[in-house]
Amino acid sequence: MAPNETYEGNGTQPADVISPDSVTNQAQTMDTETLNECLPRNVARIFISHKAEDKIIAKSLRDILKEFDDDEREKLKFYLSEEIPGGKKWYKWIRDNLRASNLLILIYTDPTRNWDWCLFEAGLFDDLNGACHRRLICLHSSKTKPPDPLCEFQSFAATHERINEFLKQFLIGTEMLNLEKPVAKWLKKVPDKLKKTVNNICRLIDREAHRTSYYCKHLFINIDEPEKSITSNAIPLAAKVRSDNRSLDIFKKDYRDGLTWGEVKTKAEQIEDQRWMSELANAMKQAADGDIPDPVQALFPSLLGDNKTYLPILYRADRMVGGNIEYKILFHEDVTWQLKGVPSRIGTLLTVLVMATRFKYEVIDFFLNKYKKSKGEKLDDGAFLGAYQSILNIMSEAQSRGNLDSESLIDLFRRQEGIEVKNMLDQWNEIQNDLMQGLQKKDADTVKKYLEKLAQTNHSFIILGTKRYLEILKNE
Repeated sequence: MAPNETYEGNGTQPADVISPDSVTNQAQTMDTETLNECLPRNVARIFISHKAEDKIIAKSLRDILKEFDDDEREKLKFYLSEEIPGGKKWYKWIRDNLRASNLLILIYTDPTRNWDWCLFEAGLFDDLNGACHRRLICLHSSKTKPPDPLCEFQSFAATHERINEFLKQFLIGTEMLNLEKPVAKWLKKVPDKLKKTVNNICRLIDREAHRTSYYCKHLFINIDEPEKSITSNAIPLAAKVRSDNRSLDIFKKDYRDGLTWGEVKTKAEQIEDQRWMSELANAMKQAADGDIPDPVQALFPSLLGDNKTYLPILYRADRMVGGNIEYKILFHEDVTWQLKGVPSRIGTLLTVLVMATRFKYEVIDFFLNKYKKSKGEKLDDGAFLGAYQSILNIMSEAQSRGNLDSESLIDLFRRQEGIEVKNMLDQWNEIQNDLMQGLQKKDADTVKKYLEKLAQTNHSFIILGTKRYLEILKNE
């Protein structure tokens, strides 16, 4: 259990033949071999390490094993963190009882959880000078593997064969617990009882992995040492990818074990607009550093030629026990305004008209109204951040919609109107950087000056562009 979790005590001091405190004192003055020789071997002390979510599993396992103990002469003493007596210092209790234990059993279930505290307990158990012969084992679902830090210790998957072996070593043998006599040697003559116990423990620990259904395309990208290997604009090519064929069809790629990001990226590079990949890498880097990631704004057009576009969404990052992170990315089909089947020249004009209209209401009117209401006082940061982000959103979305080449746009207009449009574009190019810097520096007067200059230009273009669009429709 983690140190910030609440421990529930039963209000009584655990009884034991040898108290943890006395064991601790002896361990400080004797080496392990000496203690093994001098301490009695008639009681085994077992510490069960587990996640708080698995406390029912831990208690049930303890109860199953405790059934075989002698009612009159106790041979098995279990320590569970839920049973720390009220008022005890929990860390000292854990440390002392880890030191006093013969055996630590780590119950390992879902590998996507944070196991730092359980692994800390295991490491502490392994490092402490214990009171006697000591072993560390891991009981885990047959659907998972033991955590990498415990790979050198014995583990038992929750299969009938392995749990049967575990019970034989625990109850019928003496080496695992270092007892003079087995806990339940008689169990060899009652195979049905052994089989029933095996089944009970398997049902307790073994479980189907969570099955999650995704109703949109998805990629799971697994990266080792993400803090070092991800950059702000590139995902490691060797990163492993999990998905399914229905998701990968937009990349014209089939799924197989061992698929890498490099293979997916090669397919995605067939599309000219590749901004979504660098934006996704930046979001993943931010997540690895513990920051809230910026949303991906660029879209990915499907390679199937079905005119569908997808917005990549980094919705989850699972840090695994080994330190690697599996990033879960959803590809949400974009159903906002789309120009399917629209001739390229008209699509360009419509895209720019939408940009200009959004710029009027989301940037110019938004900021100038905020400025007017401030009445000369300091503007709220939201006015600057809102306008800045809106400009980025408008430009990013427009780029994802199609060709925004300046020459193509100017060619849509007659000669004199084309000159006017060129002058408008030149004006935007001249003040764009200064405007964005003013927003970043939160210089209200500078931003106001540039937006007032753009307001008339924006108004004129919307009228000019709408008029030209109507003319094109009439001619068709």
